[in-house]
Amino acid sequence: MNSSGTMRGPALVAGLSLFAMAVLENLVTFFGLHLLLLGYLAYRWARVVGVLLGIAGLGYLVDSFGAVLGHTPDAAVFTFVGEVVLMLWLLVKGRNITPSSMAMAA
Repeated sequence: MNSSGTMRGPALVAGLSLFAMAVLENLVTFFGLHLLLLGYLAYRWARVVGVLLGIAGLGYLVDSFGAVLGHTPDAAVFTFVGEVVLMLWLLVKGRNITPSSMAMAA
């Protein structure tokens, strides 16, 4: 910091890096919650897809809270499986879902 209290040079870069990391951790947390909710909804139509999405959501939450606690468990290595299965399921079966089939599943 200089005499006017503003950051310059390496201090500015370090401060911006810490801010960006905090924002990304919050986004990962919300994405994990999103996958948990999506897994719950997908479980009604395809149980395997719903379970894998739930595991993916839990993996993202474990990663984000682990980073907050200072430990990086790297559980997100396995989370891509649920996301890829969802993508493939939507490409193959998702186009056949109609409003009437949704009403019958409820």
